[in-house]
Amino acid sequence: RSPGQAKVGGLRHALGQAAQEFNRYNSRQLVIAANLQEVRIGGSFEARNLDGFVRMLREAYGLSVAETETGYTISS
Repeated sequence: RSPGQAKVGGLRHALGQAAQEFNRYNSRQLVIAANLQEVRIGGSFEARNLDGFVRMLREAYGLSVAETETGYTISS
């Protein structure tokens, strides 16, 4: 599998784990608040589709998303 086709997620991934996987494949990085590290999320995402993943966190889970110079910070 090429890096662009790599998948992140699965049935119930911890948000912190998912962020680590996305960070492996993207120059823009996700920073997850400490209180959200173990929150379980569902779904499977293309590793290079960071913007889609962040949009899902905001729209489906109601999380706060702050865009930074280096990526995104996710908080509750």
